Amino acid sequence: AEQAGLPAGALNVVTGSGGTVGDLLVTDPRVKVITFTGSPAVGINIRNRAGLKRVTLELGSNSAVIVDRDANLDDVIPRCIFGAFAYSGQVCISVQR
Repeated sequence: AEQAGLPAGALNVVTGSGGTVGDLLVTDPRVKVITFTGSPAVGINIRNRAGLKRVTLELGSNSAVIVDRDANLDDVIPRCIFGAFAYSGQVCISVQR
């Protein structure tokens, strides 16, 4: 990210269990933005505890596809179809919209 021009320290990736790391991130006043992809129950819990932080939620496995205007649609469309229907759509990141 820094090589792409993002200031040092502007992006931080913290990994760990939701019950340990997630709770601290949601309630720590130094964290200004929370993004979460997962179940509605967990997302609602995050939103309710985040206070005035900005929160972005992708809930209920509502996996979006963003196609760049320069993308070759002949390549993109088959991949989207595969992503939506592989394993009968029973993968948490299956394409849904």
